[in-house]
Amino acid sequence: MSKKGFKEVNIISIIVLIIFVQVFTSCRLNSDKTDDLQMSTTSVKSVATESSEEIEQVVLEVEKQISESSNGRLIFKQGELEVNKDYIVPYIDYDEMFLKKGEKQYSSGKYSDISYDNKINWKSEELYRYKGVSKAEEMLDEITIDGKNINIRDGITFEDIDEDYAVFDLIDFSKITRNILPCIIEDIETGNKLYITNNQGSDENISALDIYNKANIFEIAVSVNTKSSKLVTITTICGLYPDVDIMPNKEIKVGGLGLMSTTNEFYEKFKAPDIIIGYSTMSTFDYAYRDELNGVKYSIYMDYGGEKYDPRAKSENNVKNLSITNIFIGFKGIE
Repeated sequence: MSKKGFKEVNIISIIVLIIFVQVFTSCRLNSDKTDDLQMSTTSVKSVATESSEEIEQVVLEVEKQISESSNGRLIFKQGELEVNKDYIVPYIDYDEMFLKKGEKQYSSGKYSDISYDNKINWKSEELYRYKGVSKAEEMLDEITIDGKNINIRDGITFEDIDEDYAVFDLIDFSKITRNILPCIIEDIETGNKLYITNNQGSDENISALDIYNKANIFEIAVSVNTKSSKLVTITTICGLYPDVDIMPNKEIKVGGLGLMSTTNEFYEKFKAPDIIIGYSTMSTFDYAYRDELNGVKYSIYMDYGGEKYDPRAKSENNVKNLSITNIFIGFKGIE
């Protein structure tokens, strides 16, 4: 597939991500599993034309709210962040994840296109739907970030991800509207930053945030419901995606598996996912759990195969067959 074709697949994947976010926040519990993954071309709602004076007034209000709520520890500024995308992520074995120049694609063992029980063809481009009950609920109890267990059932905060992020829980995200993006919110004590890009999808109540450290290294990405200021996703997918698909410094794992693991390793541990959407290169599979009693939908979905940004080469390179390249965990925030 051409580079252009691969980027189109990546764009489809991020549209799927946007659909997930919309499903979590609206909690459409009676929809069919396939509907959760239907492609959409819903365009972002246009922000009404505003004068520069009106926008400036919004910026001043946001600056004031953020500064006052954090006792001056957080500062707000408009503009783009100069990202250190060539940082070597310490937990990634690049030789294990990427094909070497001229190396043939792997096709046996954990890289086999066919699952060990011959029930799944990971390279099939036909939509796969599991007819049973997946182990998604069990997986919710096995989510970790840098080895720390994350209990998403009760809703999570920035502090739950990292104690150094606690100050970001003070932000009223309803004040941050799309007409002032992109923007940066910096913690002047730690140098950590929230970078809110223009890549916001079609739901006006969801804001995608990237967290960077003082060296402008991508740590992890989250999404926030701007009405409640509650987190609704954690993910490895940064706001630069799909233009630059860099890996996060923080390691997200499910059941001890994460980036560099393969679909077959997930299948061996957790059995069949609920849905697989296959393409000729990168594909996606999803484990979904619906808590009907509490009105919450959870989803753990992963991209596999294709390309990923390799900082050693300063370009995107092919990963080994069926390797996990992105992890997305979505849930409805506790209101």
